[in-house]
Amino acid sequence: MIKSIIDSLLIAAGWQPDAQMDPEPWLSELRQQQYPIFPQLIKLLRHYGGFQLNSATLAQPWQLDSSLEALFAWTDQPIEIQLLPQLAPALSEAAFWCSHAYVQLSGLQIAPIGRIKCPNQKESSLFILSNGQIMHEYHRKSLCLLGANLPLALHRLLQSFLLIQAISEEL
Repeated sequence: MIKSIIDSLLIAAGWQPDAQMDPEPWLSELRQQQYPIFPQLIKLLRHYGGFQLNSATLAQPWQLDSSLEALFAWTDQPIEIQLLPQLAPALSEAAFWCSHAYVQLSGLQIAPIGRIKCPNQKESSLFILSNGQIMHEYHRKSLCLLGANLPLALHRLLQSFLLIQAISEEL
């Protein structure tokens, strides 16, 4: 049930499953900042580049009634996801991120793909690794895995910021 709700939210935010964007403007900006360009990055930007979600502007795309086993509602503070590399706080920090200990030890490449603003956290960068994994900057200059690919990462992010409240007979 949660997966279908999250898919509905992505579509309500304007994402189109068959989208084909021209990634070159974003790739050019990343090249200028000295980030590597790799196939997974190109594929992601072609399919998801420009996607933006702000939970404050989204209506709930499902009916809430007592027949549901749970109520789903956004947290009070909005979550914002923007898949625009030029908005990533890490855009101008290629030397640091490309030499990050995790990137070096794993033998992977890294590039910023956008930014995220979450409740109780400062704005942070979203990254893709050359194996397709999605990471985000966690606690200033640390990396945290969000998902094996972008759809899984988006599902994890959105699911973690939906409040799930059980309905009981007493309510």
